[in-house]
Amino acid sequence: MSATLTAEPIPASLARAGTVGPTVRRTLALLWAPLLVTVAATALAALAYTRFLETARHLWGSGIHDHNAHYLLGLSFALDFRHFDLLHFIRDLHAARVWAPLHALLVGVVLSIGGPDYRLAVLPNLAGLAGTALFAFLTARRAVVRGGNLAGLTAALFVLASPAHRAFATDIMLESLGACFSLAAVYAYLVVVQERSVASGRALGLALTLLFFQKYNYWLLVVLALLVAAWLSDPRAWYRMAVNLLRRVSGRAWWREQLRHPLTYVLLPMSALLAFCYLHGGTMQVAGHRVNFDSPYNLVHVAFALSLLRVLPWWLQSGRQWVNRFQPPLPQLIAWHLYPIFAWFLWPQRLGYFLWYLLRDHGQEQAPEGLASGPAYYWQHLGVDYHLGQTSLIVATGLAAAALVSWRRLRPGGIAVLCLLVVAAALTFHHPTHRSRFVHSWIAAGWVAAGIGLAQIIYSGVAMRRSLVRPLLGAAALGGLVCLQFPDVLRANDAPEGGTHPHFPSVLGVTDAYLPSLDGCSRPAIFANLPIKFLTGWTLLERRGRHLEMVNELRDFGASPEASRRSFDGWLKSTSCDAIVLVEIPPGSTFYEVVPYPDYGVIRERLTPDSGFSLALDHQLSPYGCRVTVWRR
Repeated sequence: MSATLTAEPIPASLARAGTVGPTVRRTLALLWAPLLVTVAATALAALAYTRFLETARHLWGSGIHDHNAHYLLGLSFALDFRHFDLLHFIRDLHAARVWAPLHALLVGVVLSIGGPDYRLAVLPNLAGLAGTALFAFLTARRAVVRGGNLAGLTAALFVLASPAHRAFATDIMLESLGACFSLAAVYAYLVVVQERSVASGRALGLALTLLFFQKYNYWLLVVLALLVAAWLSDPRAWYRMAVNLLRRVSGRAWWREQLRHPLTYVLLPMSALLAFCYLHGGTMQVAGHRVNFDSPYNLVHVAFALSLLRVLPWWLQSGRQWVNRFQPPLPQLIAWHLYPIFAWFLWPQRLGYFLWYLLRDHGQEQAPEGLASGPAYYWQHLGVDYHLGQTSLIVATGLAAAALVSWRRLRPGGIAVLCLLVVAAALTFHHPTHRSRFVHSWIAAGWVAAGIGLAQIIYSGVAMRRSLVRPLLGAAALGGLVCLQFPDVLRANDAPEGGTHPHFPSVLGVTDAYLPSLDGCSRPAIFANLPIKFLTGWTLLERRGRHLEMVNELRDFGASPEASRRSFDGWLKSTSCDAIVLVEIPPGSTFYEVVPYPDYGVIRERLTPDSGFSLALDHQLSPYGCRVTVWRR
């Protein structure tokens, strides 16, 4: 019997049982560190959210802060989803011209489930904080040959310890998700360079697409960095490709083909006109008529559509087959990245606003100290806002410098992290406008570089060749960073340009004063001497829970007192508004900010008893030095 049993064949499942142990151990070795980062990031995000709920009203300390506009669009999308209002959804999507719509769409999805409440609108950014920490870990680990977990944990530690990153995670701004998608794109680039698989190419295209629809300038920084990294990886190949392309477009046959095509004679004068608009702007006389070219968005759109129409036959006949001969990621980038971008640019005015946003003149916002003050300004704010003191900043800078020195010893694609750090820092420091939050989307690349530098020092040092010494030194170094960073992590989140500021009053005290007087109104008009239309818009929309018509500005108002009176009188005769609100925030009051804007205070004298409106509320907000007045029809 024993011989018979021994002779029976062993089942295939049991034959492979011996390999389960090593496979499980290998999986656990790969997953324990990212799981640890995910748990820590989730716990800190939950802690930040709990603190945010305690002081949520103090998120709104300014009536003209950008988060008012971001929340208004997200809230409007949420109401579109809740009421299945397709037409209004298209209107809202069309309104996303200056800022791309992804963040607002994510906010809309959250609010469509949880209801119109700004305290829920920060949840996508809390997820962005956790995602930034996770992708910082994954990118640093994949960039180094040895010591990957040490590099990744160091990078994630700097992200989670950053006061500004935790503060912006409890705001309704674009920075948190921008940082997350920026690192996701860099990580996808490392994967595609190291694996050259179709799936990795798709992941890179998707990551870049998400970043593009999050914020245009964040996308531009990453694209420039990846192009520089790709060029540095094989300069000769790029040179040969450029030479071949020049030879192809410089041949006589190519030029004859262009001259025969009728669209060439439409695109050339249109391109010349666009160049004139960009260089000179202003107006010109055309056939005796005065034509304004200050905002040629429609002209840009037509030129782009004609250019695509010119290229489309070549693409359908031979272009796709030619591209598909390349290795990943080029075919996948075209399918998962260029197609969505081109589709977005075919929406009217999108390309024009995209170019305006990236190329607009910031001269009026230029820092008074000039461009040379950029490094000093950002060094100061990096130490206060993004690191727990100057010591933490100096340590991170030193470790990142070690990564720069050892860039040749990184794994393929790892140089992309350093390229993003250098390119983004150079462009940010050169930008004439200085804002602390301008570093938010790329400073995590510096922390990834710091993690890389620490791993390179410990695992590549000449004096550290003993295998037992390296893990001990790595654990000691990481423990020292934890002691340096985490004693202050549990303090309140703080950033001058993001998050709540409990020590300052909330501007919601102004809107709360007049909102009850608008109950029952279907078409109110709300005017103010500051550009607070986004604030007044979202507060009313959140209170009502449905879309309604609003008026915030008057055409030709503000040129002069007399022109303002004529403009308001003409509007008053034809308007169907059933309530008028006037918010006056005078200079010296709590919420006043120096912004050029028409003073709508002149309408107080025009709303006489025979105007069809009667006074419903006249409230002086003494604590803020403001005044709100409501007239009802």
